Amino acid sequence: MKQLWLSTRNQQSANSIKLIFNQVRSSICLPDKINFILLLIIGLHICFTLPLAASLNIWLDEAYSLDTTSKDLGYAISHSINFEGQPPLYFAILNLWRSLNDSILFARLFSILCICLTIYTTAVFSRRYLKDIHPGWLAAVVAFHPFSIWAALDIRMYAFAILISALLLLFFFDGYLADTPNRRAKLFYGLCAIAGIYTNYLLGCLLIAHAITLLCFQRWRAFYYYLVTMAWVGVFSIPILWVLFFHLTRLKRIFTGYSSSLIESLTVTVKIVRIYLLGLNDQLLPVKLTKIIRYAFTVVLLLVALIYRRFITFYQTTLFVITLTSGLVLALLLYKMNAVNNIERYAYPLFLVVQISLFSLLSIVRGNLKEKILIFSTVFLLSISLLSIASTYSLSAKYGDWQRVSSYIMAHEKPDQTILVFTDLNLLPLSYYYSGINKLVPIPRAMGKEKLDLHRMVLKDEQEIFAALSQIPGKHQHLWVVSNLQQIIPGYKGREKCEVLNIDLNCHIMADFIDKYYSIEHTESFYKSYVIFMSRQPL
Repeated sequence: MKQLWLSTRNQQSANSIKLIFNQVRSSICLPDKINFILLLIIGLHICFTLPLAASLNIWLDEAYSLDTTSKDLGYAISHSINFEGQPPLYFAILNLWRSLNDSILFARLFSILCICLTIYTTAVFSRRYLKDIHPGWLAAVVAFHPFSIWAALDIRMYAFAILISALLLLFFFDGYLADTPNRRAKLFYGLCAIAGIYTNYLLGCLLIAHAITLLCFQRWRAFYYYLVTMAWVGVFSIPILWVLFFHLTRLKRIFTGYSSSLIESLTVTVKIVRIYLLGLNDQLLPVKLTKIIRYAFTVVLLLVALIYRRFITFYQTTLFVITLTSGLVLALLLYKMNAVNNIERYAYPLFLVVQISLFSLLSIVRGNLKEKILIFSTVFLLSISLLSIASTYSLSAKYGDWQRVSSYIMAHEKPDQTILVFTDLNLLPLSYYYSGINKLVPIPRAMGKEKLDLHRMVLKDEQEIFAALSQIPGKHQHLWVVSNLQQIIPGYKGREKCEVLNIDLNCHIMADFIDKYYSIEHTESFYKSYVIFMSRQPL
């Protein structure tokens, strides 16, 4: 009898799991014809990003991601909290991912996978919000937007966080906006919300925006269930709250000396929205022309909204409200964090809502003009994006170009030619590629990995340079200097300041040291980095 009861119970459990699986599958699956187009778009995206992922050097942030996830899971979690200043979920997942293969390319494959899943999810929620246009339009623009390509090629949490934002948009519709809300969608929304909070706090702006949207449309029943969901999300997020206060204090310390107003934060947020609308690289065209094109494109969209406003549906209005409220909340959060100067990538929660709001505007056009507008707009946006991507990656290098820098030094160096690295932030990404015969010496000192203290990068006097050199035996008749700061080159006449987050690094001390004690034999410029080879002046 007991065996029969256990058999029946196991069968019921299996049926329940199968039912849940089928419901999830039915909610995210698309017709075969659409799936074929999506697979084609995703395949092209992979063909586009994979060669770049294999060839591009890592930059500073990627080097720290690799370092944080280079040991065991416990180290990844503690280091993400104490040094990175980030919630630990992304770093924990990346640590497990890299346990399969610890190469740079494999680490980037996780970001590429996240963006591929984002492209698919974008098509799924496009069919929810925009029922009368093919989801392939939006999927194609998202797949080849410069910001998507950048996130796919970056070993940071942005690709993973963008995927979470896509899932939040999907399950918000199914659980709270649909005519027949799905109970399990509410559960999945809550799980994604928890994942978002444990990935990056800024995803919270979408949670707040969704709540405000339900209030704006007086969806009281949905709002009640939303509050219930947020209640248990809050309970499961309690462990991360104390970390949040620690990170806020840390941010204030990092951004000491930098102040911004709420108006500045709002202004920059609007600027980023225009960049997301039209993926135009600032280096592709003259600055003034770029601004004119962005403003003109925004004006055209506003005119479309004005002319066809009576055709705007409830779901399209919902998208506009989500975009507006999430933008306002994000601007407020960044203002409170005093992090306005880094807003372009910090504004990632707005990326997908801006993209679908753009196509929501295009979809309200009526008559024969609608299809022509969609085709023209998609071709125009893709053309701009591809040209911008070609411009961005024309040198096949990321910030610092450390792979080529290392190759250049190793091809020309000789023994007893110490390499000074100014500042220490450049040491880690450079060390991933340099395997030569000389020592890399951070100037003014090694910053350490226990906590991020940018003030330790400030060069106080030339004695700190001599102190660093004294750790390496020899007369130091010949030295290499590697830096991302052109101001260390004697005679620099540019206007760029030698600072990081408004912290003056005193490049002039390094320049004076070079000019006073050494003669420059030659200087090589790379992408956002410089290499100097110099010989000691006779006494």
